[in-house]
Amino acid sequence: MSQTETAFTDPQTLRGLYEFTLKLPDDDVSKPLNLKAVGMQCYTSNQQLNSLDVSEWSIQAFQLALILTPQHDQELRISILRSLGQAFIQHYDLSRRVEDLNQAVSTLREGVDLTPEYDPSLPDQLAYLGYAIKTRFEQTEELRDITEVIDLHRMAAFLTPEGSRSRFKNLFNLSYALDSRFDRKHELSDADEAIEIMHDLVNNMDPEDPLYSISLSNLACSLKARFDYSGDLRDVGQAIDIQRKTVENRPNNPRFLTNLGKAHHAYFMRTGELPHIHMSIEAHRKALSLAGDDPLPGILINLGVSLGSRFFATGNVDDLEEAIALEQCGIKICRDDDPNVRRFYSDLGNLFYYRSVLTQDLRDMHEGIRAHREGVIRTPIGHRDLPGLLNNLGNSTLTLFHATGNESDLSEAISFYKEAVSLTFDDSIQQMYRLSNLGGALCSRYKLAHQQHDLDDSLSTLRKSVSLCPPNYAQLPYNLSQLAVALALLFENEHQLEAIDEAISVMEWAIDITPEGNTGLPPLLDGLGGLFFARYKMTQSNDDIERAVSLYRQATQMPVGSPLARLICGRLWGSLCLLVDPEQALHAFKIIFNDIVPQLAWIGRTMEQRYLLLETLADVVSRATAVAIRYKQLHMAMEWLEQGRSIVWNQVNSFHSPLDDLRKVNPALCTELEKIGIALEEASMRTNSSDLLGSSMARNISIQVDVLRHQGLVKQWDSLLCQVRSISGFEDFLYPIPFPELVLKLPPSGLVIAVNVDRFSCDALVLTRDTSLESQANIVPVHLPQFYERAVILRERLYKLLNPKSVRTKTARTGRPAINEKDRFSIKELLRDLWYEIVKPILDVLKLQPTSNPPRIWWCPTGPLAFLPLHAAGDYYSNVKTQNPGSNIMEYAISSYTPTITALTQSLSKHHQQQHQEFKGLLAVSEPVASGFSPIPGTALEIKYLKQIFGSFSQTFRSLEGVKATVKNVRDDMPLHSWIHLSCHALQNDSPLNSAFYLHDGQLSLRDIIKQPLPHSQFAFLSACETGKGDKKLSEEALHLAAGMLAVGYTSVVATMWSINDNYAPRVAEDFYSYILQKENESSAEYNYPDCTRAASALHHAIGRFRLRVGDDEDSLLLWVPYIHVGI
Repeated sequence: MSQTETAFTDPQTLRGLYEFTLKLPDDDVSKPLNLKAVGMQCYTSNQQLNSLDVSEWSIQAFQLALILTPQHDQELRISILRSLGQAFIQHYDLSRRVEDLNQAVSTLREGVDLTPEYDPSLPDQLAYLGYAIKTRFEQTEELRDITEVIDLHRMAAFLTPEGSRSRFKNLFNLSYALDSRFDRKHELSDADEAIEIMHDLVNNMDPEDPLYSISLSNLACSLKARFDYSGDLRDVGQAIDIQRKTVENRPNNPRFLTNLGKAHHAYFMRTGELPHIHMSIEAHRKALSLAGDDPLPGILINLGVSLGSRFFATGNVDDLEEAIALEQCGIKICRDDDPNVRRFYSDLGNLFYYRSVLTQDLRDMHEGIRAHREGVIRTPIGHRDLPGLLNNLGNSTLTLFHATGNESDLSEAISFYKEAVSLTFDDSIQQMYRLSNLGGALCSRYKLAHQQHDLDDSLSTLRKSVSLCPPNYAQLPYNLSQLAVALALLFENEHQLEAIDEAISVMEWAIDITPEGNTGLPPLLDGLGGLFFARYKMTQSNDDIERAVSLYRQATQMPVGSPLARLICGRLWGSLCLLVDPEQALHAFKIIFNDIVPQLAWIGRTMEQRYLLLETLADVVSRATAVAIRYKQLHMAMEWLEQGRSIVWNQVNSFHSPLDDLRKVNPALCTELEKIGIALEEASMRTNSSDLLGSSMARNISIQVDVLRHQGLVKQWDSLLCQVRSISGFEDFLYPIPFPELVLKLPPSGLVIAVNVDRFSCDALVLTRDTSLESQANIVPVHLPQFYERAVILRERLYKLLNPKSVRTKTARTGRPAINEKDRFSIKELLRDLWYEIVKPILDVLKLQPTSNPPRIWWCPTGPLAFLPLHAAGDYYSNVKTQNPGSNIMEYAISSYTPTITALTQSLSKHHQQQHQEFKGLLAVSEPVASGFSPIPGTALEIKYLKQIFGSFSQTFRSLEGVKATVKNVRDDMPLHSWIHLSCHALQNDSPLNSAFYLHDGQLSLRDIIKQPLPHSQFAFLSACETGKGDKKLSEEALHLAAGMLAVGYTSVVATMWSINDNYAPRVAEDFYSYILQKENESSAEYNYPDCTRAASALHHAIGRFRLRVGDDEDSLLLWVPYIHVGI
């Protein structure tokens, strides 16, 4: 570049030139031309500088030149007006002010009006004006603007010679404008004309022409646009062929690759053919790679949309998480005034909607609604995108209703759907989607309110939706299934056999046209199975029930689809088999445990996501176990109990498993496995993508990066496991232990009793290594009276007793307030029922007798029984010491609990490894005045007793009290000690991982504890409230603080099922530690070495002394019953 050119592209030089020209005398005849030249220099230079100042100098120079140009000099005035119009457009590109476009349009229009019809420059003038108006239309969506653009380009084309380059450009612009109006008005004549013009242009072009590929791509885009409206598969097929040819001509053009990807995506959405979505993603990925480090937002968004669609078809969660990350990045880099941003938000909302359907996570639902609302808010009334955005907002809002049952959400969803339908052309293919959604929502409202008009409107709406859907359209099966659901409701309401017959016929049609391997097939099979079962209940036809069983079996065994949907089908398959082929039920449950449960509990999800999905598993575990016991498959029953309970804790344990044997064989592999295990555990604690509603886009992107990292760690973990299992002797590494091997790892003495309560059957399985008991391979089965319904009632009544008005409150440890007599529920009644219905029958079979030296029993209860105090079962209505001896479990055994048999054996194994390690002392933590809670002064007394006891026994002791009991101090000291005693407030949270101990400056949550490496951990005394309570929605997961302590390495834990009394807790702790550290006998000179295996006996002793002080009346029972022992 020459020195002169460099000077003119420097802003200061341009400013000097501009100011110099302004100073010329106004009567200088050359001044208008000089000003025009300066304006052009500023305009041209600013194509590189992008400076608003330079742009304004350009405009001012042209404006002054126009003022100084004589009226009779028409040619110069026309030239200046054209240049000024272009300068206003440049200014708009920098300022994004519509006023600049208005100025450009009025200026260029004046130039056109001055230009004679015979003037050869008129076509160009018309084209410039058309461009300015088209730019304004893209900003304002004023329909009259695009209509004028079409007229201008049509006139420009008419005025240019046949075959000229100008005529080609004008026809090209005319076709583009027709496409834009079709996109707005959906008049097929516009699309037809646009396609015809582009066909003619392409057919008459030299393939070497630089514009040939652009023209080909535009033709393909026009065909796809017509397909989007009409659904004619030939259009999108032709579009793909043309776009392929374009990419072959220009393989490194991101725009052409993006258009090809969009065409493949449209074909997939029409047909459901997976190869097309794979090719769509491949094209978008290549476009992204060619875009470099600064891609356009649309490239990221389009790839995200295709990945989201593939997830919806295949269920691959990796696709969904990557899609969310891409969409968030696309929105972040998108200009806020970009008209496409409204669709980008809606696309992101769709992805959260997809994930909420998978996880049922309320936060995803709210985040989806937030994104959809943002899209709607940004869309002007009357805009072509508005119906689709409203429809998507309706989808997310309806999903929230299904999760919460909030009627206002349903009403809002219906309102959105109705508005979307009213704004959509009746013959549009999009109307078919919107009618289907509206009909489904009306169906939901009928089920809620039973208003006949809702069902009638739903049926008519859904029938119309089906009629609008072309044959073999990918959406048709869903529309048909919606209609079948409405017909089934009509059958339930009016008992018309014709209605259920039609529903079955419609659902069979839906299944017939759904491709094999489509993820939508399992829900359709599930729906048809439900219809046959509904008809069976009326007709009692064996054919109907057998068909229902067959359909549920088919859905369960499919390799695709949501694992949650397949679990539901498997549960129904297993349950209905009991009516027709009971032994087949065992096969159903095998598939659930071997195939579906690992997918539900996939370690690539956060712990909270896994817990959410596992809520549906509890009744499956109890039913499967009951069926296996009924058919004397006791090993299978125990293995299913193990596989279906405390799943997430077992996964946590796998990250903490001792690797000494592996370290001897392959130390490098062992180190890598430990490193990835720690990283995976931390990733499992990550925040969900929408954990904080309203969080910034930057925060959301950061979260999504964590999601992708988490999934990468899962792949590394799986790869490392494969390497380990390829080593001789490690083939079963971290696999579930087969039951025969598990029995050999049980404690050498004592009994493990799993109690399974189910509507089908109630049973206990007693595990023992004692060969003197009559057992089937170490299992003694005990059939129990039907207790399921009673257990549910007792659990709810106990919750009602404890939760709102007594000890399960912020006043924990301060005593028990009075209970309203009309709400009074007897704890004695509960304990008596447990005694006579559960515990006593088991003891009778085992022939256990009251004894002063009771054996150990580890209780492993399931379902609602997991929340009831089996350890205190007994008849306390009479004086048990004198009138009714042997009437409570404490006279027969020392009771403990274990979440699973595996957890017990792992704790026992760790204890054996630690037997010869040095005791690292007790960490005692006390916080009597946690913020937001009533004072509990007894905690200070408790620590005082512990200091005295440990001082007398010369054992290491450290206390953190009051202001020193901070979250950081406790976290830092826990790894340094073998034992910990926490004397403070604690609460079970609705989100179980947030259950926490309340310390001086905040909460020490279960989430925090799990993250903590605790190499010396042995025993924990949780002298706080609700540390062994659990979550009734996840009865099989033992989601309480005590189980969390076991999972991170403490082998023995004392906890509480509900709140404890602050006046008595110190004495319980004193008696406990005095016993666990006492001398073996009076003649011994040495105190016991701290042994956590004595914790259960110590608690048994301490509670015995406590009962001597307070007795066993109603109020006293509530004081001592909550204390439990968990572990070895």
